[in-house]
Amino acid sequence: MKRIMVCFGLDVSLPVCSSHPVQDKVLQKHLKQFFTALNRMDGMPFVLNLSGSVLEWIEARHAEYFTLIKDFIEKKQLEVIGPGYYEPLLPLIPPQDRVGQLEMTTDFISSRLGKRPRGCWITGSAWDSSIISNLHSCGFNYTFLDKKLILSNSPCDYQGTLPVISEYLGKSITIFPIDSEILFNSETPENLLTQLFESSDRDEVNLFTIFIPLTSVPDYFHSEKGKNSWFEDFVEASREITGCSFEFLLPSQVYASSIPRIVSYVPVGASAFVNQWGKLNPKNDGKCPVEKNSIYNFLLKFPEAKELYSKMQYINTVVNQIRGDKERKNDGRGFLYKAQNCEGFWFTGKNGVLNRANRSLAYKNLMEAELISRKTECFVSSAATFDYDGDGLREYLFSFEDINYYIRSYGGCIFLLEDLKSLWNYGDTSLNRDLAGHPGDTYHKKIFNDHLIAKDSLDNLILGNLKKEDTVFALSPYTETSFNRNKRELLFKVKGSFGNKKQEVSLKKKYVVKRGGIQLQLILKNESSEELSGYFATELTLGMPDNFDKKGSLTVIEKNEKHISAIRQIQCGDVSCIRVYDSVNGILFQLENNENSFINILPRTVSFFDGDKTLTKNEELTVLVYWGIELAPNYEMEKTIFFRVERKTEAELEN
Repeated sequence: MKRIMVCFGLDVSLPVCSSHPVQDKVLQKHLKQFFTALNRMDGMPFVLNLSGSVLEWIEARHAEYFTLIKDFIEKKQLEVIGPGYYEPLLPLIPPQDRVGQLEMTTDFISSRLGKRPRGCWITGSAWDSSIISNLHSCGFNYTFLDKKLILSNSPCDYQGTLPVISEYLGKSITIFPIDSEILFNSETPENLLTQLFESSDRDEVNLFTIFIPLTSVPDYFHSEKGKNSWFEDFVEASREITGCSFEFLLPSQVYASSIPRIVSYVPVGASAFVNQWGKLNPKNDGKCPVEKNSIYNFLLKFPEAKELYSKMQYINTVVNQIRGDKERKNDGRGFLYKAQNCEGFWFTGKNGVLNRANRSLAYKNLMEAELISRKTECFVSSAATFDYDGDGLREYLFSFEDINYYIRSYGGCIFLLEDLKSLWNYGDTSLNRDLAGHPGDTYHKKIFNDHLIAKDSLDNLILGNLKKEDTVFALSPYTETSFNRNKRELLFKVKGSFGNKKQEVSLKKKYVVKRGGIQLQLILKNESSEELSGYFATELTLGMPDNFDKKGSLTVIEKNEKHISAIRQIQCGDVSCIRVYDSVNGILFQLENNENSFINILPRTVSFFDGDKTLTKNEELTVLVYWGIELAPNYEMEKTIFFRVERKTEAELEN
């Protein structure tokens, strides 16, 4: 006789940036509906996945839910599992952090509910076989992964209706295939029963694991007065089935049974839903099957995620170097773990890394961890160079007591500018995106992107429509000529070809980095045998706080006259000084030139598709400083910019 076993689960997690009122409304309403329905369906078992943020919310606002959950556990109607505490993508974080986050979850659950979880939830089914060792270290017996990921590297006769057992370096773990699509494709309870019956093998044991997201609770558990919920109708309909054995079980019961397990080596990957957003091939021409993608694709597709990932790995090293103070080290790790939440590293159609609030929160936590590592008797500012982001090129890290400047070889620009007092990263900028998350910008706008352009390309540069072939330097790797740690001086050189005539040009770029700002020297040379004509520009794009354009101020000194206004679009010439005041963080940016220049200041609107709508926000400010050039063969042009970053109150600014 055919035997069908079903494990139902509820996935309870929330975006890290949800406000408390939103959390209260969603969690209280949906969890209450779920528990009410579960109480009516006496004996119907469910597995409940609770993230760290949800566990904290329950303890702080509805501790009575723990009592209710304990009662269901004693009746064997509920089994509680959890992910890494702050829902990290496990393949992206170091092994010790995986264990640390998983232990935080298990300790919290066991201390409040009296029972240590034996099952682990893998956020997004983001998988790497090395995770098996971490699960073993934390005492887990089984986990759950997307069925399609398991099928992508399983025996041909395996249909995904049995658990698999996967091994890594002598340690193994049981994996339950999640097949939630079978539920979402069923309009009625009878449809679901039919699909379960038709998808199972004849005269064999069959297991289906189905998780329902919290947001779908009203669809399946809400009941009108005097009527059953969708799920209650399903349970009643299952009791009327003849010709097969139909059971509802907890994962722990399945694990303890003699149900067969199929040996399989699950490949690196993630759920099919997550993978479709990580596709690197926008044309979808079959060269990159969805199932073969991995969570690492998001680091390639979204530079914003890669920058945050690099910072996270760097701070991990910094925190782990704390010696002799266990409490300080644990405090640093706590902030590091918070920064590892999945929303800062992926994009699945809404929220995610394209929501600047997620990135800002992650950077804030990383800066908190860095400040904890600096809590010594005397912090010494430093300059260091190494391959910070794994791109094969060296980056340059200048760290001061209250500010960090990170400079990269690619583009020769500042890609991270952190104010450690306000915990804000002004180098956190975005690319404009289409509906699939693919970039529309030619290059990633940072601080001091250099451009040599033809005169008819100026409008395109100002509007952000510049093509790759129309700019020199911005997309080039710069070569280090010299680096003096003591003086904090860095000299780059880069060469390129300009215009249709492919005129050879070179640029020397020298940074002198100080706590209060940067002196930037730019020497452009015409290496060709013909006169060079066009515009030379350096572009600063700052990631600004919300409402910066409404609260901040802008000062432009043009022809020795001072013009003060709100932050808005301005284009003018003969400018010697620009001041931008961020009143949210109390930071004044000042640019002074050794020679007057043209400028264009533009609050930059960043847009991306978020679920069912396109969001646009003024999150950045672009300042373009440029000069017209007419250079004879083998002649040079030198420009110097003094870029100051100062902390000032509004009262000090007025004086």
